[in-house]
Amino acid sequence: MKLTPIRVRGKRGQPKPVKRTRVQESEDGAEPNGGQQPERKRARKHHGRSDDDTRVRRARLQQLPHEILERIFIASHNLCLPLASRELYHMLSSDSIKYRLVGAAFGPTWDAYYGCDNFEVMSYDGWQSDAERVEGDPTFQSAILACSWAKLPMLLTSFDVWIRQQSKGRVYFRIPELKQDRLQMFSQTGSLYEKAYIDAEPVNNTNSSSTMTMREKLAFDHSNFEALISYTGADEPAHIPLRGMTYHLRAILGMHLEVHPGAKIPMDLLSGPFESEDGVIDMGTEKMHRLFWLVRGGACLQEDQTWEVTRNGFKQILQLELAARLLTLFDLLGVFDTQLHWPRYIVQTSLAQVSALIPRAGPSSRREALLGGVAALLRQALGQQYEGTAAVRNLHVGAFARVWRYRAGLFLGGFGAGEGGQLLPASPALVAGAVGNGGPVMHEPWSDFGLD
Repeated sequence: MKLTPIRVRGKRGQPKPVKRTRVQESEDGAEPNGGQQPERKRARKHHGRSDDDTRVRRARLQQLPHEILERIFIASHNLCLPLASRELYHMLSSDSIKYRLVGAAFGPTWDAYYGCDNFEVMSYDGWQSDAERVEGDPTFQSAILACSWAKLPMLLTSFDVWIRQQSKGRVYFRIPELKQDRLQMFSQTGSLYEKAYIDAEPVNNTNSSSTMTMREKLAFDHSNFEALISYTGADEPAHIPLRGMTYHLRAILGMHLEVHPGAKIPMDLLSGPFESEDGVIDMGTEKMHRLFWLVRGGACLQEDQTWEVTRNGFKQILQLELAARLLTLFDLLGVFDTQLHWPRYIVQTSLAQVSALIPRAGPSSRREALLGGVAALLRQALGQQYEGTAAVRNLHVGAFARVWRYRAGLFLGGFGAGEGGQLLPASPALVAGAVGNGGPVMHEPWSDFGLD
């Protein structure tokens, strides 16, 4: 009995073709499969699609609605997501998303310390090392600051957007109310009181204001910073003050905590370059402004940012017009501190190099004044000694009073606004008043604000 044949689809009884290699077919001059396209590939190609259909299937992530994709991007804290594809890059690179991204990174820090800068508020010593108590994610903030688009205009605009959405009605900085009898004794030009408490009835005066916005306070602080660095006294016309400005700078910067102390300062702000190849300093100006905002906001050097990075930047800064400003910010960061960042022999080597450049500069020139100020700053760093806990405690108690004194004087007049353009005094001001026998009395500036 014969077996029942099983019919297989595609098998019509033709004998199986002889398998031939490509080498044999090329020698015979014939194309593989008789010059025709294989049946399997041809069927797959024409199944459900036309010949001219070249659409590429999109990934499932790209098919999500734009609003949901934005939320995923911001909540993931993964800045590499837009780099996954070109479509994701175009969908997640708008300015509005960047504003929300910066707000998500810095928002917890801003919310916790917004409006905390008051005349009565002073921080405790060593707060930079107490980063665990500060709100915010330092890793996320570091990733944002490292982006090429995270320039100061973008950061400040993001801050403005966050203020409108999350902090509406809160005061950023309230000008301390000054006693009216003391206000009449000071010049208002260049001080916080130029438009504040002008009349006895400030409600009826539209030009009077007792608060400052974030932009106004930042501009005020930066103008005082510029005035401090560019100030030259009548007795020393070619002197640039870099040494001994710690208390002045702390008084200027105040207590604005807007950056997590654990956030990493971008490397290009520490190592350069600070000018373009054609010598234009616009790049350095932008970096100086951004570094000022970071230092003012509480940014600190991290352990992995070694002295090699800042030493390279130090060499470049010496050749710039912005050298005094950048080196002052470096000093405030503790770059030249032999106990914290630069080794002692590096400070000594840098001092020798700077001292060798001074004779080459022009006599009584600004560069000679700059190099002299840098040399004095490095000598001060070499002369710092830390001798015992009691001495350190007494030093910081005295520093607390000195910063308050400088800050009170800064609010009242500003640098160079006193008689003869003198800098703020390092001792309590002598105020002539009818007290006792009518002689001068020792007066602490903070008593002008009712803080006796």
